[in-house]
Amino acid sequence: MDDDAESIITNERYVYIGEIIKGCYKKKSAGKLSKSDKIDRIVTNRFLGLPIFAVIMFLVYYISMVTVGTTATDWANDELFGEGWYLFGIGRSEYSQDAEKYSNASLIVEGYEAYIEENGSAPTGDFSYFVQNEETLELIENTADQNDYAQAINTLKEYNSEPDPADYGVWVPSISVLVGNALDWAGAADWLSGLIIDGIIAGVGAVLGFVPQMLILFLMLAILEACGYMARIAFVLDRVFRKFGLSGKSFIPMLIGTGCGIPGIVASRTIENERDRRMTIMTTTFIPCGAKIPFISMVAGAVFGGSAWVATSAYFIGMAAIIISGIMLKKTKMFSGDPAPFVMELPAYHLPTAGNVLRSMWERGWSFIKKAGTIILLSTIVIWFATYFGFTSDGFRMLGEEELDKSILAAIGGAIAWIFAPLGWGNWQAAVSSITGLVAKENIVGTMSIFYPNGWIEIAENFTKISGYSFLVFNLLCAPCFAAIGAIKREMNSSKWTWFAIGYQCLFVYGIALMINQFGLLLTNDLNIIGLVAAVAVLAFMIYMLFKPYKESTKLTKAVKLTQ
Repeated sequence: MDDDAESIITNERYVYIGEIIKGCYKKKSAGKLSKSDKIDRIVTNRFLGLPIFAVIMFLVYYISMVTVGTTATDWANDELFGEGWYLFGIGRSEYSQDAEKYSNASLIVEGYEAYIEENGSAPTGDFSYFVQNEETLELIENTADQNDYAQAINTLKEYNSEPDPADYGVWVPSISVLVGNALDWAGAADWLSGLIIDGIIAGVGAVLGFVPQMLILFLMLAILEACGYMARIAFVLDRVFRKFGLSGKSFIPMLIGTGCGIPGIVASRTIENERDRRMTIMTTTFIPCGAKIPFISMVAGAVFGGSAWVATSAYFIGMAAIIISGIMLKKTKMFSGDPAPFVMELPAYHLPTAGNVLRSMWERGWSFIKKAGTIILLSTIVIWFATYFGFTSDGFRMLGEEELDKSILAAIGGAIAWIFAPLGWGNWQAAVSSITGLVAKENIVGTMSIFYPNGWIEIAENFTKISGYSFLVFNLLCAPCFAAIGAIKREMNSSKWTWFAIGYQCLFVYGIALMINQFGLLLTNDLNIIGLVAAVAVLAFMIYMLFKPYKESTKLTKAVKLTQ
């Protein structure tokens, strides 16, 4: 019958069921396509299916990461855990106008003084001053004349000092300000104030600040699941996956892994073929889970000005990594063989109920919040201590902001930073952030908020777009958190296979990040010969593995000989 046994049996079952139904159930619209069938002719079309999926996922990320989600997250990061906010927004516009007026005057005066310092005399005509774009962080050169300088001096005299937001409307201090005032009132020691404000609130608060974005993302994914579209994605991707050595069944663990990698790994139990199951376990965590969303948002916002394409590309990078890995691993003796057949029933489209959607959103969001209050809390305490304490000529003591390069963490990071230098981010802060991400991926945000207290502006100053994207891809695809590694160990039931999976993930993403940085430097005329040669070698090896002739597993041949 030119098909595998499982598919034949399943088809015969449905044929038999259909005959029974036909004999006892009269359809009013017999022979007509249902609404679900009409929709599926478009969304599961051989040519339109993938582009429609790409557009839908872009819209999901655009709404959650750029529009509604970003507005809520900006409020949480900048106001709730930042400086404070105006009750009902009363006074905000007046303060913004005065603050902008004062800031422009200060920049003009600074430009005037910089001209004197550079030339040794006051300008007689126009002079330059620089304004930083808040989104792109680009320094824009402007010119001012003597009249502008005189008005700027008068403005500074008028305000006497920088406008205080508390003088406008009803100002509500942020959590960090309230806690800081309480600690000052109680006369807390410097180390305790630093631990609570710079460690716990800065680290955990930075992670919790992304909860609004995550809830909106989880809400939209829950709607797609509840209406029946996610099942269609598995059907559409089965065509793609099967060409690269994976079954459509592999998509179900990857879909579940968008919430958390652990249940995604466990869901691989539904795959009967042991080779496919192991390959799915090794590649499932390439799909961004909920824990990676704050990190994606941070890099997209700080380095790329909140680009929706950068956030959306994270999913397609994960899928590309799965496809490439599937092709390469299938060329090895360990994974050779045909993928298991994929049979599934597509549910009819229906309107999702509010209760189910909200429950799904809250379960995923609450799981993330609990992790922030446990694992991330403990991690930020350890990270803060290792960041602000170190050995100096005065012995072991607490360090100031300008002495962090002498900290315990700086010493550890400095010892391993050289490993990541070819990837474009060979500083100890980025290296340590990646290592702490192994405890929990949300830790990357908390750790960097401690290392870079000035937030996104300071992060952007330490990364280029090339190195930032390399950093993003590396932490997206490298070994997952410790909990997920534990799940891999349980499902593989073998220490050897677990270490092989972790080693493959780390080596694979190191090569990808290396190519991103080195080829990016080549395009920007900032050539590194040794790094470029290494990147070309990695690319050549991957191309060889992708186009290497496919060989069937020898195990099947031996089994046939035994039966004969």
